[in-house]
Amino acid sequence: MKVARHEKIIELIHQYDIDTQEELASRLNEAGFKVTQATVSRDIRALKLTKVAGKDGKSRYAIINNESGSLGEKYTRVLEDTLLSIDVLQVMTLLCVLQRLQTWHWEQQRN
Repeated sequence: MKVARHEKIIELIHQYDIDTQEELASRLNEAGFKVTQATVSRDIRALKLTKVAGKDGKSRYAIINNESGSLGEKYTRVLEDTLLSIDVLQVMTLLCVLQRLQTWHWEQQRN
């Protein structure tokens, strides 16, 4: 049932500009999947859905396919290459990194 529901979620977000968990839950219920907002929330996390800007400027759920590996691995590599130290200051964690991290970020934005 979970696999079928996940397949339906993917179909729905490709078919409609869905911008809330409530809307996704409603469309799933209309399609015969009896779900709650909590179930939809877990499914969104499991499918690694993210919100992107739609054509009209409103946000919508989407699946981002990262062709060159996961973003987590990319950022981990950058931090490993640039991280100087981590200092914990009560509630805040201060990351001190080399200047090239900012340069790297801007280069990635252009590509």
